[in-house]
Amino acid sequence: MITLGSSLVSCTESPPKFSPNYIVKGNLYIPFAEIKEPFYAWYDKGEKKSRIDYYGGKYYYYEEGPGFDAQYRKNCPRFSIAKSFSFYVNGVYYDEKCNNSPDGLDHAVLAVGYGELDGKPYWQVKNSWSTYWGNQGYVLMSIKDNNCGVMTAPTYVTM
Repeated sequence: MITLGSSLVSCTESPPKFSPNYIVKGNLYIPFAEIKEPFYAWYDKGEKKSRIDYYGGKYYYYEEGPGFDAQYRKNCPRFSIAKSFSFYVNGVYYDEKCNNSPDGLDHAVLAVGYGELDGKPYWQVKNSWSTYWGNQGYVLMSIKDNNCGVMTAPTYVTM
């Protein structure tokens, strides 16, 4: 089980951002191998916002095309998505009207698996709204047509 707390993912920014600053400010540590170089938090405009001294990872954006499936299977991504799925209960969620532009992404979630249900490919996504929401805290997000922006800015971190 992967923990996804609001303290590590900020949904107050658009698009939502992973917050490694919380780890450093709280004097917490993420297990990692040897640090090779300092990590900087980068914002959309490419400017350095703050230095992270004890973080041993790096952000990567997915690239569609050959090898995408292999990237996904190896590193389950973190997504910024449009949260039109507020009332989701079960099944593969698809909303053709859901915003998938970068400016429409307003919620951060974590992919923890993938599969197919009734011929519909999906990503199993863990939400931060508790196990009382959705299917015990998860949603099966359709991969079709960049549903709710799942392919707009998926990222993963290596450590």
